[in-house]
Amino acid sequence: MSFSEWIIQLIGSKINSQRQLDLLMETLIRIGQSVSGEQKIKLFRNLAENHLHAILDDMSREERIALMNSLLPLIVREFPLAELDFASAFPVLDETPNEK
Repeated sequence: MSFSEWIIQLIGSKINSQRQLDLLMETLIRIGQSVSGEQKIKLFRNLAENHLHAILDDMSREERIALMNSLLPLIVREFPLAELDFASAFPVLDETPNEK
């Protein structure tokens, strides 16, 4: 592990107040502002694919539902939903309806 990786892990393990978390987020925002849109897409996709499960690991189903319900209004505000391709994001499964 490199020295910078060790420092980052140390700082992350010592965050214990909202002010410290806000400072960390301000730093991450500055870092994010220095990368291109394409790099941001890769960064967020990597976060979701490789780390989201670990971040949410100790949350119950009910807590995850509450979190998603609280995030949806923020997502709707920040993303142009009318231009998103939901059909590609959520492909319809080729299923035959159950016959009775």
